[in-house]
Amino acid sequence: MPVKLQITNIDKSESLDPAHRILSVHGGGSGHRWAVSQEDAIRGIERNDWEFFIYRQGKIMNIVIAERDGEKYLKATCDSDQPDFLLSLPACK
Repeated sequence: MPVKLQITNIDKSESLDPAHRILSVHGGGSGHRWAVSQEDAIRGIERNDWEFFIYRQGKIMNIVIAERDGEKYLKATCDSDQPDFLLSLPACK
């Protein structure tokens, strides 16, 4: 059974390509912070180790793997091509 993790922050690039916009995702709290690259998060989802979600606009939004031009990336289930809801999260400090 996969571990459910809430993404609260991201590291992002300036790229306009959705597959390269998210560099890493971060979450946790109370001294137990975690961070994984987008590639590792995708592998964890594919292995059924992790399920990610975000909490935005009063709703829980699941994170899924999308693919464009053969490249995989993360996005919220309600996003179109661009991972807009993930990109709206605060940047890591």
